[in-house]
Amino acid sequence: VAATDPEGFDITYTYDTSPSNQAQATIVNNNDGTFTLTPSITEIDAGSFTFRAKATDGIHVISTTTTAALSFTTPITFTTDSRMNEMTLSFGSNPTTYKDGFIFTGDTTGYNWTNAVPSNTLSAGKKYFEFIWSHYSGAWAESSSGMIGVAGSDQTQFGFGMEDGSHTYTLDTGKIITKTNGTVTITDIGLGAPVRESDVIQFAYDSATGELWINKNNTTWWPSDPASGSGAVYSTNSVPPVIFAGSRSSNVISFGGYFNVGNDVVYTPPSGFTAH
Repeated sequence: VAATDPEGFDITYTYDTSPSNQAQATIVNNNDGTFTLTPSITEIDAGSFTFRAKATDGIHVISTTTTAALSFTTPITFTTDSRMNEMTLSFGSNPTTYKDGFIFTGDTTGYNWTNAVPSNTLSAGKKYFEFIWSHYSGAWAESSSGMIGVAGSDQTQFGFGMEDGSHTYTLDTGKIITKTNGTVTITDIGLGAPVRESDVIQFAYDSATGELWINKNNTTWWPSDPASGSGAVYSTNSVPPVIFAGSRSSNVISFGGYFNVGNDVVYTPPSGFTAH
């Protein structure tokens, strides 16, 4: 509020304590004609914030009104321990659980399959999360194994992770299966196999570029360092991605693990990335 008093009287600065959308910001009166407005980090509403202030010497009053357009995002909330609950995935029962773009699906080969399309997708931005393996049993072969990866949110459980745009990390072989325009490619990404109990599979992705990076136990990122190098392009279509874990086996497979997200990740996210 630009105010001067030629007669030298003290000027008092005040502001409206009930502006529009009060919860959207905190206000500090600096008592010098300036005010500091700090947007709320938890407010979910978007819109405009109207701020009214005035200066007075007891006789004269100068008022000002400022309207600013504001938008806010709400951080994703997870279970109390900031991770997905452990799920046991077995052929036949085909459990399906999903939350905030992470999905657990049972057998994906079509045997007793059910639709497994999540209701929402991954957070936008440059994000990092982990998958921690807990146990497995039953038949275990390259054609009959657990897998985790990224797939389009329009896919169903039948063939999940095996359609165009998918990147699937096989837990028994440590290889990546990709499918682009109908062509399947299997790549050894050099992280070692099989995945053992308590191994930490690390993922970094950039939703703006559609790139994905994978690591295990904080050794060497594939295909390059996310902080400085290009990732594998994980989608050839326009649908948002989801991260999934499941079995591509027609035999009885039982395994478990959990997606580790939030502030309790085991390893520090790559430079420029934040925990999902």
